[in-house]
Amino acid sequence: MVEIAITPEKCFQSSGLTDADRGLDSQRISFLVKKEFRTIAGDKRLGVAWAVLEPVVMSAVYLFVFTLIRSTVNGATVFVGITLIRILTDSVMSGVNAISDFSGGIKSERVRSRVLIMSKLYFRILDSFFHSIGTIVILYFAYGINALGLFSILIASIIIGVLSEGVGLTMAMLVKKVSDVKTLIKYALLLMFFGSPALYPLGVTSGFHRTVNEFNPFTYLVEACRYFSDLDSSVKELDWRLFAVIYTFLAIVSFRGYREIDRLRWRLSTW
Repeated sequence: MVEIAITPEKCFQSSGLTDADRGLDSQRISFLVKKEFRTIAGDKRLGVAWAVLEPVVMSAVYLFVFTLIRSTVNGATVFVGITLIRILTDSVMSGVNAISDFSGGIKSERVRSRVLIMSKLYFRILDSFFHSIGTIVILYFAYGINALGLFSILIASIIIGVLSEGVGLTMAMLVKKVSDVKTLIKYALLLMFFGSPALYPLGVTSGFHRTVNEFNPFTYLVEACRYFSDLDSSVKELDWRLFAVIYTFLAIVSFRGYREIDRLRWRLSTW
C-alpha cells in the first residue's frame, strides 16, 4: 500500500514506487511533454514546426542585415551562434516562469514531483533538439558542415537547454518575490545575445569585451561547435580548466533548480 507523508516542508511518498506507479508516471510524463508541445503549437497552422523554423528564420534575418552592412562574418558562424543563444534564452525564461502551474494540467489528481521534473527534462531535451535540427539541415546542405560539427551542435544545444532551464528554476522563487528581477533577467539575456560571440566569433573581440567572454560559459560551447565545424574559432585559446569549474558550478545550480520544483510547489500551491 502506498503511504504518503506530509511535513511542514514537503509532501512525499514514504514507501517505494510499485510497477503500477511507475507505469502511471510514465503516462503522465508523456502527457505533460505532449501538452508542452501543444501549447507551443497553439492555433498556428505550422504548429510545432515553428520550433524548428524560428532559429533558422532569425539567423537568416541577421545574416541579411550583416550582408547589407557588408560584414565579413561567415553565414554558418551566425547560424550556429543564433541557434545556441536562442536555446539558452528560451530555456532560462522557461525555468523562471515555471512556477505558474504545478498541476501540470492534470486537475483531477496530484501528480508526483518526479513526474513534473522528468517531463520538464524530456521536454527541454526534445525542444532543444527541434530548435537545432533546422539549423543542422541548413548547415549541411548550404555550407557543407561535416558530421562531427553537426553532432557537436546537437549535443551543445541539449546541454545549454537543460542547464539553462535549471538555472532559471533556481531563480524562480526570487522572481516570484520580486517581479522586477524578471525584467532584469530579460535585459541580461538581451545583453548576452549581443555581447556573447553569437552573432560573431570570439576572434573579432578584444580588450575588456574578450576578457568578459572568456568567463562566459556560452562562449566555450559555441566556439567548440565552430571549431568542430571547421569555422573561425578561438576555442584553443580558452582555458578549459576554467570551463570545468564553470560548468561544474552550473550543473550543481541546475540540479538544485530541478530539485527545487518540489519545494516550490509545496510553498506556492495546493498541488
